[in-house]
Amino acid sequence: RRMNDRITAAGLAELDRRRDDLAGVENGIAASVQRRDVELMLQHFGDDLRAELRRYTLREPIGPATLETVRTVLEDARAAIRSTLRH
Repeated sequence: RRMNDRITAAGLAELDRRRDDLAGVENGIAASVQRRDVELMLQHFGDDLRAELRRYTLREPIGPATLETVRTVLEDARAAIRSTLRH
């Protein structure tokens, strides 16, 4: 059996009163999802490079150029990410 329910004037008024609450909840959920996405990206990035470095070092040691590249790139990435977090 199908029913056609209609929202009452009181129900509409309640929705209007709680609109800001709902927007706050939606914003909180979106921020939480974005934060988790970033955390997962960072985790996957680190896991992937660690695994690749382990495979590489089974064949030969890491040279000074690779070490300096890793240091420089990670410092630059850290600075760039922190800069966007401050704006």
